Amino acid sequence: MTSEHLHEGKTYRILVSVAMYSGNATFFNNLQDAFGEMKNIDVTWLPLEADPMDLIGRIPPFSWNGSLQMSAVARHRIKALEKSGKTFDAALFHHQILTLFLGEFAERVPYVITTDATPELHSAYGKWYEKGDLFCPESIFHHLKKWPISKTFQRASFVLPFSDWARRSVVSYYETQPEKVVVVPPGINLRLWKVSSSRQGRMGRTNILFVGGDFMRKGGDLVLSLAGMDEFQLCDFHFVTRSFTGHCPPNVVIHDSVCANSSLLLDLYRQADIFVLPTRSDFHSIASLEAMAMHLPVIATPIGGIPEIIEEGGSGYLVPVDDRQALIQRMKLLVDSPERRICMGQRGRQIVEERFNLSRTASTLAEFLKRAADKT
Repeated sequence: MTSEHLHEGKTYRILVSVAMYSGNATFFNNLQDAFGEMKNIDVTWLPLEADPMDLIGRIPPFSWNGSLQMSAVARHRIKALEKSGKTFDAALFHHQILTLFLGEFAERVPYVITTDATPELHSAYGKWYEKGDLFCPESIFHHLKKWPISKTFQRASFVLPFSDWARRSVVSYYETQPEKVVVVPPGINLRLWKVSSSRQGRMGRTNILFVGGDFMRKGGDLVLSLAGMDEFQLCDFHFVTRSFTGHCPPNVVIHDSVCANSSLLLDLYRQADIFVLPTRSDFHSIASLEAMAMHLPVIATPIGGIPEIIEEGGSGYLVPVDDRQALIQRMKLLVDSPERRICMGQRGRQIVEERFNLSRTASTLAEFLKRAADKT
């Protein structure tokens, strides 16, 4: 009998809690859309904003550290949900910092963790994030957190990292049973993220698109530095960001109030010819997946799980971090060759359809949650 038949006829009550940092909000919104179409799961949504105002998170020791704060607030809100009468067969947490203080809840309710990175992997990029003392290798928190994070991974029914890069850390550094750590990449809503017809190569002006809330961390300054060069005077540069800094040349347009999955954002992707994200710190890149879904060639950096997204020379290019000359070279290749852009864009769409389809991702997550619930 298949697993689908085992679950048939039962409605599963699922808690989904997401730490709403950066691209996690897009992941949360995508899951809402996909889970909302499933008939046999009843989902209670618990988003945790980046700076929660709950009193529990404002008092020591929770106020000293972002991970402690988020986990304390998550447990506080879960208790409130249960007090109001909510019960759960299983829970999904994105990501592991929400699970530190689950306590007896974890003994009653099996849970699954999804994550784009672990604290060990965060440590290499700590300077680029708020409360960076949390992640830097010298931090006492970094050392103290290994034991509780290991326990929360080991206690989970399943750990579903976005990439093999993250999976290796969960298994090796946090000594989690390999058989329950399975890569499940985030998905893109292919019904929403699509072009109306095959993208045509255009001569004349070329639209370059950058999408990154954190302008400096995502390498926006590098892209901006190219806008004034003679080689790119026939290009228009569009920056979707909340934190633009620098001089704005005539061929640069800033979009600072664009929402995820909005019609405006979709239009910017549709009008673009090339997507560029020379990020200095990232664990995965939903924006790159969105670009690939829209038939755009992608130029990014080989950090975190990004090499598992972009096929070098196929769907785009990977350039070393802060290598301005390599970025210029790859940009010129694509600007000068509309045909190359079309071929790479088609390959990118194919990759997203095969490996990053939201419907497939959501079905896989739901299956793991049902399996976790049925084990109790």
